[in-house]
Amino acid sequence: MFFMKEKILKKYTIKVGLIFIMLYMIIAGLLYGFYILFYNNYVDQQTQGTLKQINDASATGIDADLLNQRNIFLTQIDSFKYQYGSNYIEQLNASIELISFHGSEKDVVHNFELIGEITSHTGAVLDRALVINNITLPYEQSIFKEEFDSNIAIYSPKDAFGLEKASSCFLYPEEKYLFIIGENEIAAVRAKDYFSPLIVSGSKLGESSIFFIIADDGQILFSNANFDTLKYIYDYPRNDGYLEADIQVIISKIHDLETGTSPISFLKEKAFLTYRPLSNLLFGGASTYNGIGRGLVVSRLFLRKNVESAEVFVSFSLIGVLIISALAFIGVTMILYRLLVGKNDDIETSRLTIQYSKPFVVKISANGKIKWVNKKFDIIYRKSLALENIREWGFLGYDDKELAIEDIKKQKPVTAIIPRAEENTLIRFIIIRFQGGLLLIGEDVTGTISSGEVNKNLAFYNKVTGLPNINLLNKNLLEIFNTKEKLANN
Repeated sequence: MFFMKEKILKKYTIKVGLIFIMLYMIIAGLLYGFYILFYNNYVDQQTQGTLKQINDASATGIDADLLNQRNIFLTQIDSFKYQYGSNYIEQLNASIELISFHGSEKDVVHNFELIGEITSHTGAVLDRALVINNITLPYEQSIFKEEFDSNIAIYSPKDAFGLEKASSCFLYPEEKYLFIIGENEIAAVRAKDYFSPLIVSGSKLGESSIFFIIADDGQILFSNANFDTLKYIYDYPRNDGYLEADIQVIISKIHDLETGTSPISFLKEKAFLTYRPLSNLLFGGASTYNGIGRGLVVSRLFLRKNVESAEVFVSFSLIGVLIISALAFIGVTMILYRLLVGKNDDIETSRLTIQYSKPFVVKISANGKIKWVNKKFDIIYRKSLALENIREWGFLGYDDKELAIEDIKKQKPVTAIIPRAEENTLIRFIIIRFQGGLLLIGEDVTGTISSGEVNKNLAFYNKVTGLPNINLLNKNLLEIFNTKEKLANN
């Protein structure tokens, strides 16, 4: 019985184990899906937020510094006007070394390369020119009108004046210059000299990024890239075959002077583009929607591979959380598994107790062939011994099995001796007719009969010698004198 119980428990334990393995695989799949979803959404959002902060810090510094430098420039102009009257421009150029830009670092000083005068500042573009040391440089028709309505502008002498070679006015025709514009005055400094100290980020991500100053139409006005840039920032994703709908979203955000971060493709690599407009005060007080000034936008481009290497701590942290969660789940499932195995043990024990407390039921044919047995009998006897006919049984009190079978057919109770490997079992059967056969319903009386035999021996035989005692003599004498049939025979 114990062996059968262990076998059944083992079968249920395997089933429970398989269920938990399947459950763990499902949970693991969900955790992996959650990781991918979480990484693609939360980590990307956090990363984009970090990149936006880096770019915002640069834009804020540039914004404040440009406003401050323009105010200084206007103050100096007013001072020279007051001192020198109509000759103040000549005096400004003569004292140009005194009029300087101070970068974000205290020891960085950038002198203006020239200070000139804009003629017809409020007229049409065709009438405008830059006058420096009595040299007049007419502006090209291709230059944006908004450049002249701005307080700050960035362009090259080649683009603005058609200069092809160095002159006494500009040493670097193709170099981008930063222009600060007063009422009719204009001062210029090389853009890279001014922006270089201001775009230092102080972070690994910032140092690996590409810096841009772009106009609100996406035109690249300045970049610290060590390669020739395209004309418009959105030309990069467009050349890579990026979705046009996504490009239009970026164009719209830049044109509307929004602040944000957008994923793009850059030279066949995944990247993030951040953008933040400079103060309206720098370009005339309003956007180009009102036809006043040209919006300037500070932008940084971060390659995704650099971002992922810099944000590896976040990724490892997330993986660590998932591993800890998986270990916690394994621990919990193991505890639950042990509890369920224990509960299963209790349930199985109760089930077996109930099962073994039921009667034995055997259906036989008229010739004694076993046709059906209940589960209790099947588990204990038939499966292990493959009994097929009651003639394989013994019967208590019958030397001839056929006499016992005849009494069974007459529905007389019998005590069967069922063979087992370890010991024979005595089952007391009552017989009823059922569906053309006989139904034997019995209970195990092995213990009862065994204890009865012991008590009988104690009552009628001496415990030491094993010889019959006076109780057996009296019993036999009573049987002789009380039974007429036995008395007549004697």
